[in-house]
Amino acid sequence: MVASSPGRPGRSAPRRLAVILVWFLAAVLTPSSASAIELTATPATAVSAPAVPAEGDGFWFMAGVNATRVGRVVRMAPDTPASVRTLVAEIVRQINDASGAGVLIGPDTTAAPTADEIVVRVPTVTVCGPAAAGCASNAVATAGGFGVVTNAVVEMKRDLLGSGYEAAVLLHEMGHAMGLGHYDDPYGDTMQVMWNSVLPDMTSYRSGDRNGLNALGAAFTNRNVRGTIDVTRTTPGGITVAGWTFDADTPQDQLEVKASIAGGSSVTGLANGYRPDVARVFPEAGPNHGYSVTLPTPTADGSIRICLTVTGHNGQPVMTACRQHLVTHQPFGNIELAKQDGPRAIAISGWAIDPDTADPTQIAVTVDGVRRASATANVARPDVARVYPEYGDRHGFSLLAPDISGGVHTVCVFASDASTANPVGLGCRTVTVRTGDPFGNLEAVGPGGLVPLWISGWTIDPDTPSPVDVHLYIDGRWAQSTEASLPRLDVARVHPGFGADHGFRFSLGGLVAGVHTACAYAINVDGGTSNPLLGCRRFLTPGGDPFGNFEAIVTGPGRATVSGWVIDPDMTDPASVHVYVDGRFGAISLAGGSRPDVAAAYQGYGDRHGFSVTIDNLSRGGHDVCVFGMNVATGSANTLLGCRRGFVP
Repeated sequence: MVASSPGRPGRSAPRRLAVILVWFLAAVLTPSSASAIELTATPATAVSAPAVPAEGDGFWFMAGVNATRVGRVVRMAPDTPASVRTLVAEIVRQINDASGAGVLIGPDTTAAPTADEIVVRVPTVTVCGPAAAGCASNAVATAGGFGVVTNAVVEMKRDLLGSGYEAAVLLHEMGHAMGLGHYDDPYGDTMQVMWNSVLPDMTSYRSGDRNGLNALGAAFTNRNVRGTIDVTRTTPGGITVAGWTFDADTPQDQLEVKASIAGGSSVTGLANGYRPDVARVFPEAGPNHGYSVTLPTPTADGSIRICLTVTGHNGQPVMTACRQHLVTHQPFGNIELAKQDGPRAIAISGWAIDPDTADPTQIAVTVDGVRRASATANVARPDVARVYPEYGDRHGFSLLAPDISGGVHTVCVFASDASTANPVGLGCRTVTVRTGDPFGNLEAVGPGGLVPLWISGWTIDPDTPSPVDVHLYIDGRWAQSTEASLPRLDVARVHPGFGADHGFRFSLGGLVAGVHTACAYAINVDGGTSNPLLGCRRFLTPGGDPFGNFEAIVTGPGRATVSGWVIDPDMTDPASVHVYVDGRFGAISLAGGSRPDVAAAYQGYGDRHGFSVTIDNLSRGGHDVCVFGMNVATGSANTLLGCRRGFVP
């Protein structure tokens, strides 16, 4: 059923000024189909209307309506489902974007709407009757020379939940509550949400609907005023509200702003602060349109809504932005560190601010409910000051709770509240204090080549900051001991309070060729019951005969020089080479020359394995020269590195 739009020129429907206009949904709902739900309009109690409703691009106003008031409040019944609350919040956002009317969402209510209120309900049967799936009942009056909807009830039948039509119905009925009538012609080749039937794909207002909302908002708002709330900051004794605003009709003017708390105090100021960022985006306005005003802090804690109203060049105030702000008078901050710091001690650090004063607050630390440390939170924290500039940077704390027994402890931090002198908890942490046996790690056999030159690691005895002894066993037999006193800054960072001198390193040598196992034990002091194993590592010690290469022979008058390299796998020291000429001993030398290429190929042996040996007093002619690497330790023979024939001139 298609109904006449009230007051549309050229239609037979009479123009009426309704004291109560009832717009309701009257068709049977079929959720599984994509068919339209038809909407009808029936005036409840009507009188003759002197005003002619406005016609625009894609919209009509209701009879007698040609404007909407700023700052209307939407309130919902307590049993409104969460899904409907989410839809209503989104619809209010769309209405505000299109109209600039600054519609707010207020607390729930079971009462009838008062002036400028819209009450949303989801009943089993709407006030329009059992056949109506949706309904809007509006009270229309004259305000400031304009016809406005002063209050309204919007209802959607509870049977619609889960049908897919919820958004379309609520958009349509909220449009009526703002003052839009039915518009039953396509606009931009699309049926508008305010058509007298709705479809499930109507999930947002369409261009004609937005044109109508814009026109409704034009009377009481200055539509060319632009501005925002950039930030709301808690400051000592107040709430700073800052942002920018200007009127595009008179962009050079500096406007009056008013920041207000819903249901509470307000403060006015002038938007004349330097904002070059605004000028970059709006060069016609220039940079002098910033504002910063401070509201008194409400006495009660909780979330408040702060809104900005700007008076444009036409003298009409417009609400340009709103923001939620959490009010608290209790100190706040953060526990950033709580861990063992040395023998039987716990370190605690972080920051704290009392919102009612810029002065440092007092900090107390309890361990398992017993107060163990206190301090003033006055350590410089520039990072905190960057976030809370009005409070300065003297709000850090760093404490040490001593004489803590071993085990798991609950550490809590409290800040003193300047307004009540009562401590306020900043939080708790669980900290394990180690005591008893040493701990640590046998980390590496190095340097990772064929010959293990050293074994290293670290250990700490939790009962002392001093270094402790470490014993090394090779293949199950005691080998040597050392004190774990080498600097280990990485260990100190992880275990603060014990210092850095807890590293150890064993040099290995004299081992026979083959696979060996090295195990390190930390020697306990004071508390504890054992000398714990820090770890074991398996490694290979190569052995056997020397190896290498006789690379070159260079001859000259009465002499020959031979060169190459040799390694005895039982040691990293240079090996000896013997040179024989024509089967007779000619020279001996250590292969100690630098050979980085050999070191790269045989890591762990170093580079001192090159040889260059000269044999003098040779006769002219050809000579056979042979070089031997001389064996030490394991192995069974001196290795022939090669023979070459040389000709002495």
